[in-house]
Amino acid sequence: KQWYQRRVRAFSKEITGVLSQPIDESAVILARDGTLKVSEEYYTEVLNKAFGFGGWTLVPVGEIKDLDLSDGGGDQKEFVVLIREYSLYCHERFVSQAFGETPFYPNKQYYSEATERIKASALARCCKDLGIASELWNKRWAESYRLKHGVQDWVENVTNGRKNNLWRKKDEEWSWPYKKSTNFKKAF
Repeated sequence: KQWYQRRVRAFSKEITGVLSQPIDESAVILARDGTLKVSEEYYTEVLNKAFGFGGWTLVPVGEIKDLDLSDGGGDQKEFVVLIREYSLYCHERFVSQAFGETPFYPNKQYYSEATERIKASALARCCKDLGIASELWNKRWAESYRLKHGVQDWVENVTNGRKNNLWRKKDEEWSWPYKKSTNFKKAF
C-alpha cells in the first residue's frame, strides 16, 4: 500500500503532549537577519522524547541536487544551493516530507558539512508538521520574541567596511568581524 492508502490514526496523548510543549525560549537562536530557529539537536531531543530512540527516522528521497547561482561563465562553480528531499517517519508511519537546502561555496566549504545542513533544514520543516517549535512559524510570536529578547543595531563589518542593520540577543555583544557603528549611513 502507498502511504496515502493507509488508515490514519492519531498518536497517543502522551506523544502529542510531548510534541505540543511550548518552545524553550532559551533554545531559540536569533540570526543576524532577524530570523528565528532552533538547532537540529533541539528537534532530535523532542523526537526522541516523543517516540523513543530509534522510533523515528528521516529518510532521504532522491539524490542531492545543486542549483548553480554563480555569476560567471567559467567552468568552476562559485556558489550553488544544494537541495535534497527527505521524508520523516515516526513509529513506522509517514509524517511529513520536505526539501532541505543550504548555500554552498565549493572552494570554501566542506561538502560533508553542507550535506548535514541540508538534512537539518529538512528536519526543521518536517517537524513543523508535528507542531514542534511551531511558534517559530508564527509571525506574531516571532515579532514578540525579537522585541523581548533582541536588539537591532547598525554595525560595521571591520573586514570590508560595510554597514548593516543586524540583530543580536540582548545578552550578547557584537563579536568579530562586527562592531557597533556610530555612523548610521548604509555603505553599499
